[in-house]
Amino acid sequence: MVFSSPTFLFFFLPLVVGGYYLMPNKVRNLFLLLASYLFYIWGSVEFVYILLGSTAVDFVLSRFINKKRFSGRVAFVVALILNIGLLAYFKYANFFVEEFGALLGIAEGNFVEVILPLGISFFTFQKISYLVDIYRGEVARLKNFFDYALYIVLFPQLIAGPIVRFHQIRNQLRARTHTFDKFFKGVYRFCIGLSMKVLIADTVGGLHNEISGIVDPSAGMLWLGIFAYAIQIYFDFAGYSSMAIGLGEMFGFEFPQNFNRPYLSRSITEFWKRWHMTLSGFFKEYVYIPLGGNRGGRVMMVRNLLLVFLLTGIWHGADWTFFLWGVYFGVLIVLEKLFLGKILAKWPSWLSQLFTFFLVYLSWVLFQAESIAVAGETLVRMFSFDGLGDVALLSYTLKVKLALILAALISFLPWDSARLRKIERGTYFRVIVIVVLLINCMTSVAGDLFHPFLYFRF
Repeated sequence: MVFSSPTFLFFFLPLVVGGYYLMPNKVRNLFLLLASYLFYIWGSVEFVYILLGSTAVDFVLSRFINKKRFSGRVAFVVALILNIGLLAYFKYANFFVEEFGALLGIAEGNFVEVILPLGISFFTFQKISYLVDIYRGEVARLKNFFDYALYIVLFPQLIAGPIVRFHQIRNQLRARTHTFDKFFKGVYRFCIGLSMKVLIADTVGGLHNEISGIVDPSAGMLWLGIFAYAIQIYFDFAGYSSMAIGLGEMFGFEFPQNFNRPYLSRSITEFWKRWHMTLSGFFKEYVYIPLGGNRGGRVMMVRNLLLVFLLTGIWHGADWTFFLWGVYFGVLIVLEKLFLGKILAKWPSWLSQLFTFFLVYLSWVLFQAESIAVAGETLVRMFSFDGLGDVALLSYTLKVKLALILAALISFLPWDSARLRKIERGTYFRVIVIVVLLINCMTSVAGDLFHPFLYFRF
């Protein structure tokens, strides 16, 4: 059940919101917890026992976690191993069997393919955040199992984030404010995210799929296809995050921002401060800084940065393409830290922005490819510049043209002025936007095919 599906929009969400506010305040968390488990069961019933069981084990072990006692440190290590091991098994078992089966003497034909539980990459990181935060003593552990389970399984951010670190939400689990202004703001943000997904990502994604289905695409088609993918993945994932944050506000929660117009970045370093910000924040707080950050000199800084981005690539998927994708960004970040950043800072803003987008654009060739070989073939064909004008042969509907224009305006123009922000906060403006966007989105959802979120696969 995805946020843009008719089932969610017309049945699940209205019933949950209505039931939540009809409930007495003291049982609202329990109601939301049950609704969240129902949401997960709807999409992945076969794995709900793993989610529930691992959550229970974490909660029990967390009672013994204490940095000052040996037994507490052991409980912490055991809990980490269990969570990372569970993620590694489900996410990487197939990869290791396929790649190293011959070396290990495992017959691939006798191996039952492991199915990836929905959202495991996201809720595992939240479980790790809980364990690390209470081990460090930054926040007190939760004494009520239902509160901890709600933190893990809360449906707005369960499947694809944003990754909410425990210390960011701990107090909200026990007490949070519910106001009409917050609820209305959540509805507005949800509608913005829904429009990003339905009206832009799904529409432009159709263009990418059309080009991907061509047997012998020209260079021009490939350049356009990767641009369409760059737009699709941004508006798809940012749209989901916006919907998740808006849903959280409807129930009184305040989730951290996950995207901040990343294609306006003037460097790769800035890009990763704007793209999937909660993932970057997780790795910075729980990996980069504990390893020493940049405190140990250049050699240590380079090692730590490369390791963080290697893990970032591996987190996205069990394939050599993701491994190389992470290394690609790690190398670019290191080069910026060493000398490239100073060069970019001297360039005109439009030029450094264009150069940065070009580097990110090239990364999407690898990210969406079936293999490294396919990515290499795509790049070779793209830079042959053969048939650049063949894009005119593609079928552009008015809807696709409008989606591309709107996406370009949102992604690349620095229109975020104080005057526009003031207009955007106006009540009447938001009401008009909500009505217009909802009508268009409902029309598209009712008559369109099913479009899952791209990041569900991770």
